[in-house]
Amino acid sequence: MARLAQLAQLKYVSIALIALSSHLVAQEAQEEAGEELQFKARGIIQAVEKQATPEPVENYDDGPTGGDAMQEEAPPEKAPIEVSFDVQMINFDYDSAQLTTTARRQVDEFGIALTSEELEGVLLTITGHTDDKGPESYNQALSERRAQAVADYLMEAFDVSADRLTVAGEGESMPLIADTTPEARSQNRRVEMTFVLP
Repeated sequence: MARLAQLAQLKYVSIALIALSSHLVAQEAQEEAGEELQFKARGIIQAVEKQATPEPVENYDDGPTGGDAMQEEAPPEKAPIEVSFDVQMINFDYDSAQLTTTARRQVDEFGIALTSEELEGVLLTITGHTDDKGPESYNQALSERRAQAVADYLMEAFDVSADRLTVAGEGESMPLIADTTPEARSQNRRVEMTFVLP
């Protein structure tokens, strides 16, 4: 009887160890995924920062002495800088505006970047696109719903203020790949993210 009790106890200990081991493995995988997400978001931030500081334009002027004196050109009137990411991974299923798990993960990268200190005050334009199947008017509305789905996710998951987001749709008018194969059409069902720097 004592032997049976010992075996039962060992069985429960083994189950507990297996559960703990599974939990630790899942936790480690989650930490690795979080680090990868941070790394990709950092790449987005760096790309935006690089575009925000363009190289000064230089020209040559003979000057009053007739020599080839190099001078910096006065900076032109400052206009908003736009940095676009034509995101192929934020794809949608056919005739759907629902974010897939893969798409949400991709949007997470932009959410982390948008809420970083470096991009504080930067605006984001989200433009939806569709493939060329179906009526143009339907695809226009679908592209707008896709962009809105991304905006809604950013507002819910990252607490991004609605006034920092602009939603637009291009329907089927701007395909990423001008082709009618199923693969091309799947790539065209996407959103484009454009950071707008003041």
